[in-house]
Amino acid sequence: MALKNLLFLAVLLPMSLLAQQEQPVSATYLYYPPLNVSREQARNIAIERARVQALADAFGTLVESYDASVTSTVNGKSDSRHYNFGESTVKGEWLADTKDPVITERLEDDMLQVEAQVWGLAREIVSTPIDIHAVVLKNGLTERHADHFFHEGDQLYLSFRSPSKGYLSVYLMDDDGTVSCMLPYKDDDDGVFRVKGNKDYLLFSERHAEKGEPCDEYVLTCDRQGREQNLLYVIFSPNKFVKANDCEPSARVKVDDEMLNQPRSLSFEDFERWLLRCRRTDHRMQVIVNPLTIEK
Repeated sequence: MALKNLLFLAVLLPMSLLAQQEQPVSATYLYYPPLNVSREQARNIAIERARVQALADAFGTLVESYDASVTSTVNGKSDSRHYNFGESTVKGEWLADTKDPVITERLEDDMLQVEAQVWGLAREIVSTPIDIHAVVLKNGLTERHADHFFHEGDQLYLSFRSPSKGYLSVYLMDDDGTVSCMLPYKDDDDGVFRVKGNKDYLLFSERHAEKGEPCDEYVLTCDRQGREQNLLYVIFSPNKFVKANDCEPSARVKVDDEMLNQPRSLSFEDFERWLLRCRRTDHRMQVIVNPLTIEK
């Protein structure tokens, strides 16, 4: 995968204490994908559900229930209704893989089964995370263009909002394990992107960039024949953090006789080490991982 980059100007806790709160976790999950789910999607879903299972096994789940009674009077007749709402969430968060996930596929009674085994480092969630809003958009600037399936040449945008001010980074990992820094923008030389609270951001759109501030726009390409799976990392914290130490790409990519200017990048191993280090020292940092499918 390559990105077409259009450039525009537009109290730390002790490491020993944090380490005590981390623990190794593992789990196996068996997924039966429906016919409309591709094998790549089935593998991703199985891995994600195995991670959730590992977190639930280690830290348990939080079940919240809300009850409400509504009484109304119409034409002298009283009507009372009772409502119950419930949701369940795991009480832990996945920090990093300690081993690569293992996927096993098999057929049983002509039905595909996808089994995922995962091993990782996790910790218990001890505070309520900030309710951030991040939506991937394709070829459009409103949330009706939300999508995770792209064709080569499609443009990618991100809609983002936070109820509080903070700092934001966005990274894209391709099939080859190269991680590209999409935000902060390439010409930002302080390594941070500040966001205001209660403000709607349309990222990767030059038209919506702050006046005089740099902005990069991105078109997705597919390096493989057929399709490939990418991961888009949206990283937010109310605490200041600086992007990973990346570097300029060694060469530009040529697509349809056009040379593409690529964003700065680093290996997935270096990115994972940086992200784990950030999360160990910042319990309020949030990471949203969006799987993207790109097709030729």
